[in-house]
Amino acid sequence: MNLILSADNNYAPFLGIAIFSILESNRNSEKNRYEDQIVFYVMDMDISVQNKKLIDEIVNKYNAKITYLNTKIIHSILEKSVKASVRSLATYYRLYLPTLLPLTVEKAIYLDCDSFINQSLRELWNIDIEGYDIAGVLDVISIDKKLNVGLSAADPYFNAGMLVINLKQWREKNLEEKMINFINHYEGKVSYHDQGTINGVCLEKKVLHPKFNAMTPIFVLNRKRILDYHNLKDYYNDKLLQEAKDNPVFCHLTPYLTDRPWVKGNYHPLKKLYRKFQKQTPWAHVEFTQPSKTLEPWVKELFHFLPYFLFVNTLRTLQSFRPKTWLRKLTNS
Repeated sequence: MNLILSADNNYAPFLGIAIFSILESNRNSEKNRYEDQIVFYVMDMDISVQNKKLIDEIVNKYNAKITYLNTKIIHSILEKSVKASVRSLATYYRLYLPTLLPLTVEKAIYLDCDSFINQSLRELWNIDIEGYDIAGVLDVISIDKKLNVGLSAADPYFNAGMLVINLKQWREKNLEEKMINFINHYEGKVSYHDQGTINGVCLEKKVLHPKFNAMTPIFVLNRKRILDYHNLKDYYNDKLLQEAKDNPVFCHLTPYLTDRPWVKGNYHPLKKLYRKFQKQTPWAHVEFTQPSKTLEPWVKELFHFLPYFLFVNTLRTLQSFRPKTWLRKLTNS
């Protein structure tokens, strides 16, 4: 089982917690053996020696394997390939996974590290992706963001925090080059950067059950409100969303109307479950005081304290009277 994660040293504690949750949730026996050997590939953006040592100790304890991938090589390639000005080349590193990984790795699961694993990944790993570029979970995203990357309103658009990637097919179709051409075509202004690029280029998509990327929205809004808030015509049905909420596999702690569980004063509904894993790691007491910049702080407070209909009507009223430059985008869409 090939698992890919990415972090710099600031995010190394959360990488370590995510890795611990994966190993703890995928135990197959008291001897910490696995039905599938777990191999971690970490895109290393200057993680410190000390943090690597702590992560390695966890991985070794569970008899798994870990390899740190040198992203400096990819940075140099991107500097030469991307002709347009982009905010950060690092956001595009994973587009070069076929180059970074050994040719023998033909399939992998990519996981963001603002997350934890709550169940075995075996079912996800065993999903057949023959003929597909990627498999993933639909994002709660507005239609205009699809149109911005060349998709139609009806096309699937995945949240890229969890993707099952067909690396064999990426290599055969030379998707690395196509993605760089895509970025240059949009002059470096691709909505949601690597996520938008992957969705715009990887057109052979397999839609998965939302439990495989249970994002914050499904824990704070019901289906009707998700559709209303994002002006969507359709999303997963109530049954699938409830299953994902009750038994999530990959819990993706996106900052959506609340901060992530490690931010002081957050209201995240999964913070107790996250803390269960965190307190068993060397980073048990790590806490960030810097909130997410995705939303204005008062928006998160309003959502927490007001009934939904009053909250959303307040936002829409403000949007109608205030310029967009003053009122930061109120949703992740």
